[in-house]
Amino acid sequence: MTDQTREQRMKEILGRTKIIFIQDTIDKINQMNLIFKQWEQQEISAESLIESIHLHVHAMKGLALTLSYHQIDRLCQEIIALILQREGREDLFWTKPEIADFHQMIVSLQRLVEEAAIDAPAVD
Repeated sequence: MTDQTREQRMKEILGRTKIIFIQDTIDKINQMNLIFKQWEQQEISAESLIESIHLHVHAMKGLALTLSYHQIDRLCQEIIALILQREGREDLFWTKPEIADFHQMIVSLQRLVEEAAIDAPAVD
């Protein structure tokens, strides 16, 4: 395999990986939006909501950095840091304004992913 062929193949793999990441991230954001609705309807606790956000955002973060989606990575890192500040603190409870802030961060994350989708390479 020539260097040019290898480089082209790597670009194709990276392009496909970016598309899969974007699709997967959109699915995770949609799931988080549903979980926010469940919390608003008092079907789940604030703790369950935050745990779900943590799991979804953590899954997004690693690949975002690997694929050079730096803004997505930074926002995911910020969300995770806020969650981890409270970890193990049973004396603290999540307030409605704090949860509203998380929801706003997820909306911002959704916008970043939509922007990334526009810039994603077309793959045949």
